[in-house]
Amino acid sequence: MKKRFLAMTLALLMCLTLLPIGALAAPVGGTCEDGLTWTLDDEGTLTVTGSGPMKNYGTARPDPNDSYEATNAPWGEYFDQIVNLVIGSGVTKIGSYAFWGCSSIKTVSLSETVYSFENTAFMTEGEIEKIEVSADNQYFSSENGILFNKDKTIL
Repeated sequence: MKKRFLAMTLALLMCLTLLPIGALAAPVGGTCEDGLTWTLDDEGTLTVTGSGPMKNYGTARPDPNDSYEATNAPWGEYFDQIVNLVIGSGVTKIGSYAFWGCSSIKTVSLSETVYSFENTAFMTEGEIEKIEVSADNQYFSSENGILFNKDKTIL
């Protein structure tokens, strides 16, 4: 009986070593200098919430030996893990370089309060596949995952 328990325990431990480290990671997050808060869950969803505009950021090199630059925003060290981005209710502006280099972002969701974003906010080599905008947003809209102004006259 003891041998069977020991064998099962060892088999379970061996299976756990095969899991990627991120599979066991807890969500991370914090508070930005501008008072906004952010969380990145274990499924790759970064949610930014709070009240007011996001500050403008710059870029930094995650690896000093690499020429690739990424955002120096508080979530910058996780730039390669962000798959979904949610800009929550209360956030009014997305700052410059906020998601620079976040090439793994596939979806972006904008709340009703977002009225502006800097033209360098999403500079990336990746492809954002889908942008969703709250129907209550007065400035932007989306159709088939594409971002438009509210009147759908400008991409």
